[in-house]
Amino acid sequence: MPLRPRRPLEAFQRLREAADGVFREAGELYFQSPVSPEGRWTPPMDVYEGAESIVLEMEMPGVRREDLEVRLSANSLTISGQRRLAAAGGQPERFHRIERNYGPFSRSFSIGVSVEPERAGAKLEDGVLRLELPKSDRGGPQQIEIEVAD
Repeated sequence: MPLRPRRPLEAFQRLREAADGVFREAGELYFQSPVSPEGRWTPPMDVYEGAESIVLEMEMPGVRREDLEVRLSANSLTISGQRRLAAAGGQPERFHRIERNYGPFSRSFSIGVSVEPERAGAKLEDGVLRLELPKSDRGGPQQIEIEVAD
């Protein structure tokens, strides 16, 4: 019977490589940007409430002010827009990989309390849209102008 050199760590190395592959695939799935079944992307956001206002912050790097629209009524909000591929530096001849999402998006939801649309503010700075919606007992439909930070 021929003698084989013992390599006790070889099995552990194969196990580690298999586990690395599982975690790499899981990480790729986890870190993908949220996209709806229609192919639209959904910018992530935080909404919180203070004593006098509702504040919304939505991440949308690469979205230009002219491609955004914010509509507010007494207790509902719609934010829609589009991130264009051209905003990422023009139309290249050939892509090797596209991981960021492009195209239209729209988010609509009920605020839960009445707000004063005429006092609402919207600011787009460093790829984050921040809306501040002062609370009120009344309100009517209105479009909010978005200020671009320098």
